[in-house]
Amino acid sequence: MEIITMENKIKKTEAVLNNIIKLHSIPRILAEILEYLNTESVNNTKLSKMILGDQSLATKILVIANSPLYGLHRNVTTIDFAVMVLGVDEIRNIVSSLTVMDTFKNKSDEYLDQGKFWQHSFLVGSVAKRIAEDLSLSYAGEVFTAGFLHDIGLPVIHKYFHSAFVKIMNDVEGSGTNYISAEIDNIGLSHCEIAYKVLDKWNLPVILCDITKHHHAPTKSEDFSKQAAIVHLADFTTKHLNIGSYFWDNDLQLDMKALSVLGFNDEEKVIHQIEKYTDVLNAQLEATRHLV
Repeated sequence: MEIITMENKIKKTEAVLNNIIKLHSIPRILAEILEYLNTESVNNTKLSKMILGDQSLATKILVIANSPLYGLHRNVTTIDFAVMVLGVDEIRNIVSSLTVMDTFKNKSDEYLDQGKFWQHSFLVGSVAKRIAEDLSLSYAGEVFTAGFLHDIGLPVIHKYFHSAFVKIMNDVEGSGTNYISAEIDNIGLSHCEIAYKVLDKWNLPVILCDITKHHHAPTKSEDFSKQAAIVHLADFTTKHLNIGSYFWDNDLQLDMKALSVLGFNDEEKVIHQIEKYTDVLNAQLEATRHLV
């Protein structure tokens, strides 16, 4: 009888991930947009025309631009205006997020409701951005994208390791173990590590890869602990307020040591801070109904 070691589980999972990444290259038009956005000089008119080449992408950008995330005082009705008011960096962050979302969307079933999952993802990104802005930090765009992508490992497990996904849920329900431990027990890697490997293989910025990997344990991040702590706090916010929360976070606990790098040393102050986001989260939740 073959003994399946943890090392063998990891190798098997990584082999599947490598095949997934080969099969799911970024759609051509989105790859072209991202490549153009990374050039030194971007012409807004040309960028708008490229975005309009994908009507689904264009529609979603308008939905996000008109959401409470940006708090604009005018309706954004055209891509030209969206590009002008949001700027190239924000458009890059939005396109990156939507590209990954569309690539790993799957049909909902009794184990994973895609609509609720992506709503949760968008809300975590939105709150992360707001937290960064409220703390006067300069990387609000990056933490929005990282927040949007923080749980991307879950739809990957659901779609390509489906029997393991079901087993993970059953293990948590039956034995009371937590989700990350059950993930590692079944496939050798957590959803955080799977997200890291997918985004890294796609050559997304290091900051995004690192935050997704460490959003449950921000102190383990060597270079982006503040950003990872923001996404961790945003994730907890949806759970605490029960707005756009996701069942995979039922056992999520605040890491106060991680939050100390943001200036939070008292859990009561943290709770007071995140309760300020109740109204914006409710408004964002309504906006996402048209996004997913």
